[in-house]
Amino acid sequence: MPARERVAASRSRGDKSRPPTAPPARADTVAGRLSQGEWLSLLRAERDDRDAGDVVAELLERVLAECSRAHAVRQRIPFTVGQARDAILQITECRFLARDEGDTEPEGPAGDSGWREDEEPEPCAADSWAQGFVPVLRLCRDEVSAMELPSACSHPGWFLLLLLLGLLLWARRRRAWDPRKCPTDLTGKTVIVTGANSGIGKCVALELARRNARTILACRSRERGQAAVEEIRAATGNPAVLLRLLDTSSLASVRAFARAVLREEKRLDVLVNNAGVTGLPFAVTTEGLERTFATNYLGPFLLTNLLLGLLKASAPARVVNVSSFRHHAGTADGRFLTGQQRLNGLNAAYSSTKLMNLLFTAELARRLQGTGVTVNALSPGVVNTGIMRHFSWAIRALFVLIRPFIKSAEQGAISTIYCAVAEEVSGITGKYFDSECRLALPSPAARDAGLARKLWEESEQLTGVIDGSQP
Repeated sequence: MPARERVAASRSRGDKSRPPTAPPARADTVAGRLSQGEWLSLLRAERDDRDAGDVVAELLERVLAECSRAHAVRQRIPFTVGQARDAILQITECRFLARDEGDTEPEGPAGDSGWREDEEPEPCAADSWAQGFVPVLRLCRDEVSAMELPSACSHPGWFLLLLLLGLLLWARRRRAWDPRKCPTDLTGKTVIVTGANSGIGKCVALELARRNARTILACRSRERGQAAVEEIRAATGNPAVLLRLLDTSSLASVRAFARAVLREEKRLDVLVNNAGVTGLPFAVTTEGLERTFATNYLGPFLLTNLLLGLLKASAPARVVNVSSFRHHAGTADGRFLTGQQRLNGLNAAYSSTKLMNLLFTAELARRLQGTGVTVNALSPGVVNTGIMRHFSWAIRALFVLIRPFIKSAEQGAISTIYCAVAEEVSGITGKYFDSECRLALPSPAARDAGLARKLWEESEQLTGVIDGSQP
């Protein structure tokens, strides 16, 4: 072999025997990018962060497993092994009883005494007995066996169930976001809250007035609205709490309210569309609109469009639309607005208006891009407020029974306050927040951009507004 070939072969053998070396790690030169280790630590922390919902789900799973185990135990034969064997033998074998002359039993008809043979029992059916096999016994629990479980009240499953209910009560009062820890001050700013004479709207207005905002309560009832104004002034010491009459089921009332605001107010920083009704029977207003759809959707649509100019001039500003988790059961059809198409089913109209609120939010956010005005929607959750007053007595009685497990008006208002003042929401628009102030994914229908544009155009035709102006 030539010398050159021997050198090449030697180098090849050396390369094969040398362990491969890993390429040097490159430093991450992009500012703000997390390293792999930091990502892993964040993922581990996220997995370890268990909220009350996870704990409740785990406890519920344990309760169901314990109840299943108890049910299986109760289905077992309440005998020991020996007792079960004796019972089977007693059923299947022929018994011969011995009697002697001293037996006190009456003698037979023949008068003979002594040993006698009992009659052999009738044979069992062929399909229920065969030699060498244990017959199948049907369990009949006519009497309580000593082997059964103790009283149901002492069963550990009840303890777990009570613990689960306690956790639910705790989770209901738990706050994902605490308004008391939010430092936002609204001095010099003007806010409008519709439906503010009671319930969630009143609690929202109270919190905004506490932050020194000029707070306008838009209410349908002058008497109840004025009582709410006086209560909020006394609680906050803020004299800039005002009442303006507004009935969102009437487009004429909405236009009159908007004209008064544009005439009297120099700015508008937050508009909270909170007014809403549920449980009303089907009815068409004098303006040709279905009452529930006009109150919950079309009135707020018109009001927001009429005040858009003032909101843009006051930017950064916020529009907050109170929707509901019930939007998942809703249907968006423009014929509902005029009553041409009627909905069947309990609360179907309410659910559909809340879906329309979300479609309105998405389309308005698209149209307001770059203006400094953001719009978001939220769900307050299941809340104990006067909105249920229009339901039948049976449903109202049911809500009385479950009242300990649902939110109060103060708790239900937290997600609305969060969208109105929280610094974390600054710059966020077109989103939906759940009752725990977390970003949530709405239903597929609520994310349909084509449906949102179609509903917007139909609403413009009914209200006569185009881009915030009336023809």
